[in-house]
Amino acid sequence: MAPGKAPIGHAGPVVRDGQVISEGAVWAIFFLPLAAFLLISLVIRPFLKAYPRQSAYVTILAIAGSLGLSSWLLYSAIEGRADLEFASHPWLTVGALEIRVGLMVDHLTAVMLVVVTGVSLMVQVYSMGYMKGDPGYPRYFALMCLFTASMVGLVLSSNIVQLYVFWELVGVCSYLLIGFWYNRPSAAAAAKKAFLVTRIGDVGFLLAILYLFFNGSTFNDAGLNPLEIADIHEGIGMGLLGSMAVTWLAVGIFAGAAGKSAQFPLHVWLPDAMEGPTPVSSLIHAATMVAAGVFLVARFFPVFEASQDAMSAVAVVGAFTAIFSATMGLASNDIKRVMAYSTVSQLGYMMAALGVGAFGAAIFHLFNHAFFKCLLFMGAGSVNHAAGTFDMRYMGGLRRVMPWTYAATLIGALSLAGIFPLSGFWSKDEILLHAWRGHGTVDAVVFWLLIVAVFLTAVYAFRMIYMTFHGQFRGGAEKEFQEQGEGAPAAGSHDVHLAESPPSMVGPMLVLALAAVVSGYLVNPLGFKEGFLGVAPHWFNDFIVGPGGAAVALEKFSFPLASVSVLVAAGGIGVATLLYVWPRVSLDGLGWPFKAAQRLLTERYYMDHLFEGQVAYRLFYRVIAGTLDWFDRWIVDNVAEFTGWFSRNIGRAISLVQAGQVQGYAVVTTVGVAAIVGAFLIWG
Repeated sequence: MAPGKAPIGHAGPVVRDGQVISEGAVWAIFFLPLAAFLLISLVIRPFLKAYPRQSAYVTILAIAGSLGLSSWLLYSAIEGRADLEFASHPWLTVGALEIRVGLMVDHLTAVMLVVVTGVSLMVQVYSMGYMKGDPGYPRYFALMCLFTASMVGLVLSSNIVQLYVFWELVGVCSYLLIGFWYNRPSAAAAAKKAFLVTRIGDVGFLLAILYLFFNGSTFNDAGLNPLEIADIHEGIGMGLLGSMAVTWLAVGIFAGAAGKSAQFPLHVWLPDAMEGPTPVSSLIHAATMVAAGVFLVARFFPVFEASQDAMSAVAVVGAFTAIFSATMGLASNDIKRVMAYSTVSQLGYMMAALGVGAFGAAIFHLFNHAFFKCLLFMGAGSVNHAAGTFDMRYMGGLRRVMPWTYAATLIGALSLAGIFPLSGFWSKDEILLHAWRGHGTVDAVVFWLLIVAVFLTAVYAFRMIYMTFHGQFRGGAEKEFQEQGEGAPAAGSHDVHLAESPPSMVGPMLVLALAAVVSGYLVNPLGFKEGFLGVAPHWFNDFIVGPGGAAVALEKFSFPLASVSVLVAAGGIGVATLLYVWPRVSLDGLGWPFKAAQRLLTERYYMDHLFEGQVAYRLFYRVIAGTLDWFDRWIVDNVAEFTGWFSRNIGRAISLVQAGQVQGYAVVTTVGVAAIVGAFLIWG
């Protein structure tokens, strides 16, 4: 068993300092949203069409119940300072291998459950106002319940096959929600693109599972189950697999994580996923699908730690993705796409942190990011609700008519940029600190890439703030359609209605804004000797890693490094201010270099052209599919036709010999006998 991990297999409730947690209560976290999905799908949608809002109430009540149980679980884990242990249950037996279903409730699970259910609850409340009047209202909430249940099931899984089932179910739900407005060709295409690209990464994850399955005897001989996650960790610690095998196992797992978390080069699906409703984008980007990839690497962190090559790959890919996606956020005019590129960049931060061994800092940033990114997407939906467009070029001046939305979005942008004392500052600083104090080349590369990403993040975040809320209003959807020569708004758009959003939308934004202000410091206070209010410094890192954990403990807070990171972020805000508020530099005056760079970023480095035009069309369609088509038509078809022709005509040839003439038969018999005798005389 990995150091610091309690053995799996304890049945019944666990008592920690007077807190009793039953297995049924933990399962209820999953079954409540699942039951809401079934109730909406089988009862409300078909029989209560006149009362669509009932689906929203059922969803909110179910997820609120899950959040309450998750909070209870987290509190018990904090008080007990130990993992909660429940027995797994037999599901399927394949030869000597038994596949089991159970709960893995460690500190990572407890934190993730609160993030998933908490953010999901805010999104459902927000959706009541945003989706009002949509004909697919009950279907939307049913899918959101299933999406939440799938993510909860993924987090709770104790078996890698069980985890893979929920992993794929999360992908199916994202496909259905991204393509929610399926009558729009762009939404249908985005849903298919997300589904196919993430399947590429899932092939690697599946290969890793199959490798464990076919090498089950190695684990069985040591008394371990190769599909139980805790046993996989223990087997890796015992050295049951060679270094190369561990590396390939980690690479397979990371491939699946890269697909879901949109890491380079499998990032191309995420910007197009903005075709779904804005609350869907908020949930996908804050706490469910994209967070699943980071969670997967964190869940199998002991596997990655056993291979330095795998750790380096995760760190470099994450750091490169952080800066790569940040550059594309500089040129996008769609506010949701800016946030999408921001999500990819922040996920790169988390992956880079895991790659350099900062396990606690990575989960800390995931925790904080869920709040401020959900808030930013809600802000995007709120301004769309007023201006009728997501194009920032047709917004402007909205801070005067939407003060609450402006204040909340500004807090989210400051936290995203890493400005003291908001939550994003604390987690980003811990990641940078760990990379700075690393001793390898990879750590140095990661540090400098992330520092540049800090600057770019501040630029695009405040470019979004200034273009959306400052200056004069530029016409909204009406102006956009006039300039584009269109007669009517596109499906899913709204009329221009310059007013603050309803309380059902503003309320969740204010709750998340408060979380973005206080969560970072309350969870991980400054590294003073006694901490803040008696809380030990870096207690969250110590809690999430666990006693005896293999991850490197975080060092004391560094004021010089924190000052540098804040100054870099402030510099990015200053550049955005000079460009969009007090223009001192004209980008158009830079001539063709600026236009070429802008086109490169607008076209997303032509990655979509590469995948769709070269890889998908030319390689797979023209070369591979074309070759198989030629083989099918000229080889398979001709062999089948020749076989049929031969079968039809061989009888005719034989029938010519059967003429019914006895003398002919005698001649043939004589010749045959002579041939046999001759052969015998010659060859004996």
